[in-house]
Amino acid sequence: MDARPKTRRVNRERKSPASQSPRGAKQIVIPMTRARYDEIWEDARRTRLAVAECARSAPELFPAGFDRGYRLHGFGRESRKLPGLKLRKIVTADTAEEFRRRMGEFRGWCAERTWTGPVGQMLEKLWARTESYAAAYDHPGCHRTSNAVDLPMNRLCRLM
Repeated sequence: MDARPKTRRVNRERKSPASQSPRGAKQIVIPMTRARYDEIWEDARRTRLAVAECARSAPELFPAGFDRGYRLHGFGRESRKLPGLKLRKIVTADTAEEFRRRMGEFRGWCAERTWTGPVGQMLEKLWARTESYAAAYDHPGCHRTSNAVDLPMNRLCRLM
């Protein structure tokens, strides 16, 4: 039988760069003992101190703009190499300019669609407040949303 071998084609002459970063390109491994991991990783304040210490000692490992601020964004998947260790997600802070740019892109996207009257009014209200929202970027570490208040209040409203 003349069965074709199961191989995949590889284009070695590819000109365009990959559309995604290679796997693991955005990961930073912070060296620590298992005892220290168990001690601090669930405590956001202590985790921030450990990350800040690493950022001071090896700033070249961290992305540009990391010094502007960041937030811990929950936990990722469990480590494949070290079972029992969970990865911690960190999101770098945006700048006011980036926020304005994204609001402009969102406005352009919305302009291409048809919205009902109330939705259109809310969108206009949102865009009118762009500069008020951008002012939050002048205060690193401050909350950009009112979720800390809104979520408990919504729950209270449902109970009443």
